[in-house]
Order: sequence, then C-alpha cells, then structure tokens
Amino acid sequence: MTFSSTSIENKNTFTIKQLEIKLAHYPLFTLFPVIDISPISNGLSNEVYSVSCALNPHEIASTINAIKAQFPEEQAQHIAVYLDEHTSYAKNEPINFIVKQLIKPISPLSFHLQRLAASNHIAPPILYANKEDSIQVMTQIKGEHLTQNLSDEHLAALREAVVTLHKLGQGTFKKPANKQTSTSLLQPEKFDVCSSIINDLNKINELDETLIFGISKQDLCEINAIVNQVHGRLNIIKEDNTFIHCDLNPYNILFSQNNTDPHKKINVTFLDWDYACFTDVCWDLACIMYEFKITGAKREQFISHYCQQAKLNQKDIKEKVELYEVLYIVACILWVVLSEVNAHNPNKQSDIHARYNLDVIMKELRKIKL
Repeated sequence: MTFSSTSIENKNTFTIKQLEIKLAHYPLFTLFPVIDISPISNGLSNEVYSVSCALNPHEIASTINAIKAQFPEEQAQHIAVYLDEHTSYAKNEPINFIVKQLIKPISPLSFHLQRLAASNHIAPPILYANKEDSIQVMTQIKGEHLTQNLSDEHLAALREAVVTLHKLGQGTFKKPANKQTSTSLLQPEKFDVCSSIINDLNKINELDETLIFGISKQDLCEINAIVNQVHGRLNIIKEDNTFIHCDLNPYNILFSQNNTDPHKKINVTFLDWDYACFTDVCWDLACIMYEFKITGAKREQFISHYCQQAKLNQKDIKEKVELYEVLYIVACILWVVLSEVNAHNPNKQSDIHARYNLDVIMKELRKIKL
C-alpha cells in the first residue's frame, strides 16, 4: 500500500445512470427501488453517493422478512435496525443509503476493520458489498462535520472513539460473528508511512515537470530531505503499532448528539475506511492534531488522556505525534499534487483541492524546526 496506490491509475468509475443500472441488480435495491442518486464527494480513492429509495410503509413487515431470508444474519440485523430507526421518524419518506465506489478492489483489511468498528458503534455498518464492482452500501449516518475549535466535550468524545478504534485488534472489544474476521487480522503487514511517502515523492519526481501541479523539483528535494530526517528520528523511538484508520480528516468524522446514553452525550462516527492499515497509532493522532488545529494545553490534555486510556508512554507518543504531523503535512502536499496528476476528468477536480491550499501547506512545512 502507498498513499498514491489508489490514484496512480485511471479511475474505473460509473456515470450516475450506469450506477443506477448496476444497483438495480443488487438484492438490497430490489427491496428498496432507487428513486434518486446524488453525488456527495469525489476523493482520491473513491466516489460517494447518496441513494434515495422507495419505501412502502404498508410493506415494512414483509420487507424485513425478505431481508432476513436473503442476507447473512449480521447484515440483515443492521438493515432491519436501520429500517426501524428510519420508519420511527420518517415513515412516509424515502429511505437513504450511502453508496461508495472504490477505485481499486475492496481491501479485506479495511472491510473487516470497518465491520469491527461498526460493531463498536464508531463506523457505519456495511450493508452490502459487491467485490466485482468495488461498491459498498452503508447506512446514512446523521451528524455534522466539524473543523476547528472543537469544544472540550467534542474533543473528549473524539479521544474516546480513537481509543476504541486502536483497541479493535487487541481482542478487548466485541468481534462480529464471523470468526474468520479476527483470524485474518492476526498477522497483518505493517504499513511503513515514511517509506510510502518517499516512494510517492520518487514517483512524482520522475514525472515531467509540466505534469506536476504547483510544486517544483527543488521543492520535492527539500521535502525529501525533511522526510528522511523524520524517518531517522522515528527509527530510534519504540513503535506502537495497531490497526488505525489512517485518514482522520474532518470530512471523515461525524459528530452527533447521543439521546439514549446519559453517560455519552456525543457520538463519533468514522467514515471512509479505504486507507485503514496496521501501523503506529501516532499517525491517526497526528492527523487529528493537524486537521483540527489542536495546540497548547488542549493538545497536551488530549495526548495525556489518550495515553492513560491506551496505556502508552506519554513522552514517546508526544514526540512521535510531532514527527508524524510533519509527515502528515507532506502527505497532504502529495494528495494535492497527485489529485491533479491523476485527474480522470480535466474539468473535475478532486475534493482535495477544496480542502488544502498548496502554498499554505508548504509554508507550514518550512516553518517546522526539527
């Protein structure tokens, strides 16, 4: 796996009409006929759509029976719960699903890790997956994407969710019924963040300069030197590897009010598990620190409480988060550059361009003193 692995080739995507035809042949959408498909996002590794479907309120009982007959127990339960929640507040309205089309085949690791996360209420359940078309269908989770200036309550909820996420592979949380899920994750291959970034830098450096968006070969040499310096420092600090999300930007995190549990006021749901992997926990923490601009006392508190809950060395984690944050800034630069190099439609830019300003990120990188 590399950060560019999902964007180095042309996208094999459908038009909305083609997607509608495909979905009509899936078992789920024979029960819920498609009314409308609306694009939500266009990223490097996937395209996401909201799919509105017809729901006859007089046939809910028979629909649930058909679901139980056609789907595996775990998926049937998720669909039935989602249907029940929907009809409790919108009985006569269409029901919406999220359909995600991946550019590459569905990763078994990300698929199983999302299932583990869903069973612990920090990810949307996967209701249906078609490996041939690289399509996943999920419930539509209600909530909001927050960016900066998170309240103390939101920070605490986010921290709790990250601790839960990082314990998924440790056998301390509930696993889905399928026993193969846990055994397939026992001996994962470690994702080396530094090596991946260096590999992507080399790929970009080999391109004709006219194809590179907003960055010079001199900039690339400067970035490469910084990454090598960070790599050297990380090599002498103990690793804390586990299963991580690997892409915890604000658009992949939903916050919502919890009205059922008096001890938990805010729910946190992690979306888009395409990059999920086995590596150091500090990559996820660095993503959060940078994306939400968590600094000063709030940063200290977040890391301190995280380390207490995760039982990790606070001094090591703090130092590694600072180093991984540098790598994350570099990764953001790579994503912007690669989204332009690999654009499958010259008139359609990836959402990455709306999120990151290349000049601003380069200035941030140059200000860092290692």
